[in-house]
Amino acid sequence: MFCKNCGANLPDDSLFCDNCGARLTPEAPAPEAPAGDVGLPASPAGAKIDKKKLPLILGIAGGVFVVLLTLIIILSATAPQRKAKAYANYITKMYTTRLKANKLMSFFPNKYFKEVAEDNDMSMSEFKENLQEKLDELYDFATEYADSKDYKILGVKLANVKNLKTSDLENKRDKYNFKIAAAKKVTLKITYRVDGEKKTDKMEVIVLKVNGQWVVDPGMMNLSSVF
Repeated sequence: MFCKNCGANLPDDSLFCDNCGARLTPEAPAPEAPAGDVGLPASPAGAKIDKKKLPLILGIAGGVFVVLLTLIIILSATAPQRKAKAYANYITKMYTTRLKANKLMSFFPNKYFKEVAEDNDMSMSEFKENLQEKLDELYDFATEYADSKDYKILGVKLANVKNLKTSDLENKRDKYNFKIAAAKKVTLKITYRVDGEKKTDKMEVIVLKVNGQWVVDPGMMNLSSVF
């Protein structure tokens, strides 16, 4: 071995250099890798699966798939109700909260508003500004002239869902310039408190399936006051 301090040639078992007196640290031999081993951790893909546990693994994977598929089916089936309920929850706040035009428009087909704006020689930004002004006016009127200040929405619940007939659907197809795959009428129960008295009213929301998505029928939104 050689001294790392002065380079003197020394016996392999030396602890100190005979030439300069520096302490020597013997180099540990590098561990030999097993044949065929390149020194990398084993890949999970190469791990062996216990054949006895294979049915259990497949059973768990199959169970997870069934649960996910069931969840997707349930969410798809209840999408019209959830859309109608979300719209009702939002629109019932019109007289107690200053609604935002962008949020309100998100419940409807975006293409519809673009066509309405074009028909009235307006840009989309101008259309949104006009709609926001009307929403603000409704809120200001309600807060200033409402007969009762004690008004609060307590809940919105699903009451009934009805598929619209083909004839009703055709009427809507003729009215709007977009394809409608299906339509439903969702009836909701709106529970509220006014002047300390609890009351319940019904609200009907028509939802349409457009491009695979459920949206609220634009006919439910009176735009005549916007222009």
